[in-house]
Amino acid sequence: PTLKEQMEFIKGVKNMEQAGSSHLPPSTLVNGGKYIIKKKIANGGFAFTYIAVDNHPESPNYGKEVAIKELFMREFCYRDPQTFKVTYTTSPDGERLVQTALNKFKGEIEKIRMCNHPNIIRIFDAFSENNTHYYVMEYLPGGSLEERMVKNGTFFPEEEALSYVKGI
Repeated sequence: PTLKEQMEFIKGVKNMEQAGSSHLPPSTLVNGGKYIIKKKIANGGFAFTYIAVDNHPESPNYGKEVAIKELFMREFCYRDPQTFKVTYTTSPDGERLVQTALNKFKGEIEKIRMCNHPNIIRIFDAFSENNTHYYVMEYLPGGSLEERMVKNGTFFPEEEALSYVKGI
């Protein structure tokens, strides 16, 4: 398939995912009101990512935008729309997959926290709430590489692509 066809397929999948999603709505308070969700910016197989505002007056990031990643496996989770509490499947396979995802999620936090590099985001906070897990990281505006490719409808020029690879 052509690049355009691939991009259209990706857009279609994202539209289907958004239609059936159970993400937190804007203005939701998390971590006891420390953060205010502004909007969902991404979702994958086992998590949602949001832009939020740090609402804790004693935080060094008070009033600034942060990104929050929430563990939520759409195929194995249900969110109560009133309380936002997450309930997981009770099937043995589902429970095993959720536990594996939780271990990966916690491992992701540990690995990122061990890194100190200008091209790797910093994690500010991690917490459990709504019967699931979250971590808070710096928010870098500008969109993802995928979004930039979709917007331009083309691959990056070789020099620009190499600059991203070298940065990583």
